[in-house]
Amino acid sequence: MKQIGASTPNEQFNKEILGQLSFIKKHLRYPISRRMTLLALPFLTVIPALLYFLLIAPNSNYKAQILIPVLLGLLLVVALRRTYQSLHFLSIPAHRLFSENIVLLQQFLTENHFAFGRHPEAPEVFMIMSKNIGRQKEEREIVVFIADDHRILINSHFFQRKFRTPIEKLHHKQIAAELKNWLKTRLGKGETSTALSRS
Repeated sequence: MKQIGASTPNEQFNKEILGQLSFIKKHLRYPISRRMTLLALPFLTVIPALLYFLLIAPNSNYKAQILIPVLLGLLLVVALRRTYQSLHFLSIPAHRLFSENIVLLQQFLTENHFAFGRHPEAPEVFMIMSKNIGRQKEEREIVVFIADDHRILINSHFFQRKFRTPIEKLHHKQIAAELKNWLKTRLGKGETSTALSRS
């Protein structure tokens, strides 16, 4: 994905990430909010229980009693994995100080023709947004870059007006690989030989 698209950064998003910035740099993920936990609980407990009693318990077919829980479990694992990915940041070694990595990140985005925005109160935060991909309500993929000392953090998640489990493919790994290769070319292979890492 070379260019996700152009859009001005969402005002609410700007406020939220400013308050979360120190947490993100320390833990390499967004904080798990109370609202997110409350919304996830029915999906993790009540809905599987209802499906079990409605679909499995009345069914005397032994194969169905095994197959349906396995399928539900697989769907749950996929959903949890995508949710984790949407919260977590990749850490790309850059081996330069904070201010230099800001310049490098801006050069990377510009040279690769990404339409990007910057946080008005946090110059180290860059963001690119997709066009609206929702069918009924607004939904966009947001890729966030944070320049820091000796690294650049990247995250991708879906911004939507209503809560639902993220199942679409995220693009931050692809962009992270492009950034890593670009840094190798710009700074030399010796400085960026470390693989993509998660702390």
